[in-house]
Amino acid sequence: MSAVLGVVRGHKGAIFVQSQPRAGTRVQVLFPAGGDLVAPKKASPRGELPQSAPGRSHGVVLVADDEVQVRLLAERALTRAGFQVLSAGDGLEAVKLLNANADRVECAILDLTMPGLDGVKTFQEMRRANPQLKAILASGYDQQELRGRYDGLGFAAFVQKPFEITRLVEKVRQLVVEQVSAPSGSP
Repeated sequence: MSAVLGVVRGHKGAIFVQSQPRAGTRVQVLFPAGGDLVAPKKASPRGELPQSAPGRSHGVVLVADDEVQVRLLAERALTRAGFQVLSAGDGLEAVKLLNANADRVECAILDLTMPGLDGVKTFQEMRRANPQLKAILASGYDQQELRGRYDGLGFAAFVQKPFEITRLVEKVRQLVVEQVSAPSGSP
């Protein structure tokens, strides 16, 4: 329910819950009226996930999210795109995985709200082991809402949850290619 609340609040909505013993529970989810409607993007044939970029050696991506379905979706999409994926269910596990693989992990995708260590604290701990690590912050909250709080903390990108698979894979590719093509010693 907390993930749902994050998504709803990120879209400036509200949730109302009314519950009575033996009578049931009523949940209302309200969103503000929208302006112009945007036509949905056409799905790729047979729901295919993006394939790896030609000529690119594949990198290692660490995904940390306490929501199992979100984590599995990211793992599957990134694996199909040619990346090797390390997966963690919380921030503490993610830090341990990075410490054991600091020289291999090229990018991390970190959920903002996780038990133990949230995404920000997880990233700070990871940067101790790998100061050059690039990370993507993932959240159900709206990017504009988060911008003031998390700008300047070193995150390379942001993805809105629920994320579009193609957008997630493209952001990871951009960061990994950018990291690989940067000369040694460059920030």
